[in-house]
Amino acid sequence: APRLIAVEPLQGMWRHLHAASPELPVVAATAERIPLRNQSVDAVTVAQAFHWFRAEEALGEIRRVLRPGGRLGMVWNRRDQSVPWVAELGRLLDRYERDTPRFAKGLWAKAFESNAPFTPLEERSFRHEQELDLAGLQDRVGSVSFVAALDADEKARVLDEVAGIASGLGERFALPYVTEVFCCSRR
Repeated sequence: APRLIAVEPLQGMWRHLHAASPELPVVAATAERIPLRNQSVDAVTVAQAFHWFRAEEALGEIRRVLRPGGRLGMVWNRRDQSVPWVAELGRLLDRYERDTPRFAKGLWAKAFESNAPFTPLEERSFRHEQELDLAGLQDRVGSVSFVAALDADEKARVLDEVAGIASGLGERFALPYVTEVFCCSRR
């Protein structure tokens, strides 16, 4: 029978995983050191995280644990900045990002340019929306790694700016996203 295993280095995420799927086994590890046998899995999925990996090292480990023909799938949700207020929110966040690894920078993809053990990346994108109120939007922004790391006063200023950006949107509003999905196979 198919079996899922979560590989997650952060204890804080273990709690979320356990709350969402109490039966799911969670292994404390990183993508660069996956404690699974060689060629023991059919698929590896990575959500919102590959840009944080040491890409070449992680791809070597992923290749090692995947069976030949096994699939690697990576998913990122990005705010749809074709919407003016979302673009304004993006400009606000850009002021704080510094050297934080981000999907949008595209550096993660360079590891696939010459990685012969994998087939070329296939890409699909899907639009969707998350319905929020101001508190929900502020929670989302406050959870962005480089915003969460700010001191309390600076974080409060950022969240006040978020309130200003969202002021004309109504009590509940849609935050539009584009989900980017990338897949390839182990040769």
